[in-house]
Amino acid sequence: MPVVSDLDTPLEVVAMAALSLGLVFSGSCHEDIAQALMSVLMERDAAALEKDSLTRLICVGAGLLYMGRQGQVEIALELAKAVPGQVGAYCTLTLETCAYTGTGNVLKVQRLLGLAGEHLQKDDDDEDEPATAAAPAA
Repeated sequence: MPVVSDLDTPLEVVAMAALSLGLVFSGSCHEDIAQALMSVLMERDAAALEKDSLTRLICVGAGLLYMGRQGQVEIALELAKAVPGQVGAYCTLTLETCAYTGTGNVLKVQRLLGLAGEHLQKDDDDEDEPATAAAPAA
């Protein structure tokens, strides 16, 4: 875990190490690893984390630790809520999704399906992408 905890380690290496730890310790609720992964998300620069897509792998690694462990995920969910921005929201959703996988909790599944059906609102700063799809040939 020194690789994950070191702030000088590149984010690519941290993300792969986090995913590997999540896969190896899947469903174990290993507190030390979970705390190390959450501290990575809290200590690193929020803007840099939101810009890099590999940040998602850190969240997936944390989620894998709680695979199918709906009762033990509460502390990790509270820590994920402390992570600023979109990364915190994604981490919370990932933790919740992994923790309730295969549990048969109908209310949670309905909530997650509702979230899957929602569309994100575009910001005013986003430029509309031009419709450049080719028309089918007649």
